[in-house]
Amino acid sequence: MDSEEELDEENDEDDEEDEEEDGEEESFGLEDDDEDGSELADEEDDDDVPASASEDDSDLEEGSEQDDDEESRVASEGPAADTPSSSGKYVPPHLRRGVAANTDRPETEADPRLAKTIQGLLNRLSPATLEHVFSGVEECYRTYPRGDVTATMSRLLIASSISRGHLLSSYVLPYVALASLLHRCVGADVASRVAEDAVEETLMWYEKPGGGGEGKEVSNLVTVVAWMYDFGIVSSVLIYDFVKMFIKSLAELDVELLLRVLKVAGFRLRGDDPVALKEIINLLNEEVKKREQGGLSTRTKFLLESVTDLKNNRRRNRKEGEDEAEQLKKAVQNVARKRFASGGEPLRFGLDDLKNAPTKGKWWLTGAAWTGHDSGETGVNGNTAPVTDVDVLGGTSSQALLALARKMRMNTDVRRSVFVVLMGSEDYVDAFEKLMKLNLKNKQEREIVRVLIHCCAMERRYNPYYSLLSNRLCGYSVSFKVTYQFTLWDEFKELAEVSDIDKALKRRIVNIAKLYGYLIAEGALALMVLKVRKC
Repeated sequence: MDSEEELDEENDEDDEEDEEEDGEEESFGLEDDDEDGSELADEEDDDDVPASASEDDSDLEEGSEQDDDEESRVASEGPAADTPSSSGKYVPPHLRRGVAANTDRPETEADPRLAKTIQGLLNRLSPATLEHVFSGVEECYRTYPRGDVTATMSRLLIASSISRGHLLSSYVLPYVALASLLHRCVGADVASRVAEDAVEETLMWYEKPGGGGEGKEVSNLVTVVAWMYDFGIVSSVLIYDFVKMFIKSLAELDVELLLRVLKVAGFRLRGDDPVALKEIINLLNEEVKKREQGGLSTRTKFLLESVTDLKNNRRRNRKEGEDEAEQLKKAVQNVARKRFASGGEPLRFGLDDLKNAPTKGKWWLTGAAWTGHDSGETGVNGNTAPVTDVDVLGGTSSQALLALARKMRMNTDVRRSVFVVLMGSEDYVDAFEKLMKLNLKNKQEREIVRVLIHCCAMERRYNPYYSLLSNRLCGYSVSFKVTYQFTLWDEFKELAEVSDIDKALKRRIVNIAKLYGYLIAEGALALMVLKVRKC
């Protein structure tokens, strides 16, 4: 008995010494900025446990369970370093599922409680509980790593949309509304991950023979992407890319998918980019003419009727889920307003951009790496696209406009080209299209805003043409919003140095004030642009 008590006392003393050593090592790890070094120290401590335990047979028997737990923990941590989530490399959804099937745990489940929590929130998601569920997701972002929450959220949202049966819009809409809230309030990277995964999954099912079989997976996913466009998560660029892809083959599945897209987002496509819609209609008519000899199916004829109605702005009946969509959009706006969220610009990437993301980067995300549009950037035809006013205006630019541009101190080719477009366009829509054809780079794009504001300020009377064009530019890209903000701050700095205000300066102030007042009233710019910050 005495020997057993002495042995227990010795074991207790050894445990206390081990706890003191662990405490010293933990404090050392917190003070050290090198995380790799602390992990290396932990691994060395784990290796020391079985070595010290082997010195005494009694200690080995008593500590065998603890050693087994330590070894199992180290063994479980080993493969986790090889999972796709820890490497930081983007893996398409279908490849991620394949990798997850060959590992002990899915790549997004860094903490099993995270997936369980998010799945529970999604199970309770409805139009009435949208704000409550979003608050729960926000709490997850405060508790768990941002990347893990985003990956898990994307995986579960997309998994909810993959069904062999036909999913009604009333089922899909709450998920899209939640993604829209994440886009506005949490960050564009979250909605971008969801949109990218949805597109990747859609392409995977679409490329399967027969669209993946008799199931409705690809049709449901296309519906999700179309509703994402309707809620302002993605832009018309992605939708038109899908439409062009479907028209090229125009099989029965393609006709069904085209009808899905037109039913959900047809009239919004017409309003956002009518020029692109004309091109789509012409392309569809050409493909139909090639197939008229073999006869057209009933569904194809119905597609042509739907396109004709869309072209003539004639709506037969309300689209499925339209009332619920409007209700959810209002709910999204209310929640975003409560959180003072000013984000939410549509992601303007297309199918080619997503396919080239590994080499060119995700340029549609602020702060992401981007290697495109360098000094050797080529145009659509493979030739360099120099900035020339003659090319943009189709040879109609006159010497009078060029002379006026020089008189207005447009001392560079870029400024003169922008000036000629602004002065020679029929309306703001025509001006916007011609400005986009200039193919200006990042720094050159800023000249569009500077020249536009200069021309607006020089007008004898305020011209709403500049406000409409500015609103279109701000809706096209966030970079234009930033340029408008800094240009306004430059105006404030110049006015601060002026002692006397003459008639010309007063007219300039009034015109610029009306321009920015319109942009703020329309929501193109936030009211915070009036607050100058020292950079």
